[in-house]
Amino acid sequence: MSSLPPSKNPPMEDQEEIWASVIKEIIRDIPPDWRERVICEVMTMERPSLVIKATPFVLRDPGTFRLDNAKNEARSVLIQILVSAITNSHSPEGAAKVLFKRHAGLGHGSGWLPDYLAGLPGIQVNEKKCAALADKSVASKLRFAKVAEDAEA
Repeated sequence: MSSLPPSKNPPMEDQEEIWASVIKEIIRDIPPDWRERVICEVMTMERPSLVIKATPFVLRDPGTFRLDNAKNEARSVLIQILVSAITNSHSPEGAAKVLFKRHAGLGHGSGWLPDYLAGLPGIQVNEKKCAALADKSVASKLRFAKVAEDAEA
């Protein structure tokens, strides 16, 4: 819980805009015909726990509130949550295979996580080892779904 009084938090509309903007970035790679069903399914799965798990996005220094910074913080939180889910449910090598899988044609850019981590301060990326793990990964089922949908169009 934040020790700041509720009045110090950005207005709810700003918080909703932050999260909606970041979630929009994620769902734009879901095939368009599936998006509404996927969002409805998530809401159905999460509805019983929303009251218990809901934690507002709290900015510590509302005096310097900037929407772009807040969106980047929200992205960072989501990345941490997703990576944690992968590493907590796999061995270190299994998690690396999942994280370093090549997703060319899906998502954005090269589709390979090490490309985005290389060069960041505090991170040393062994691209050869990442590539070897990626090459041991099973082909993406997401790719097959997207290819099948593209063929139908």
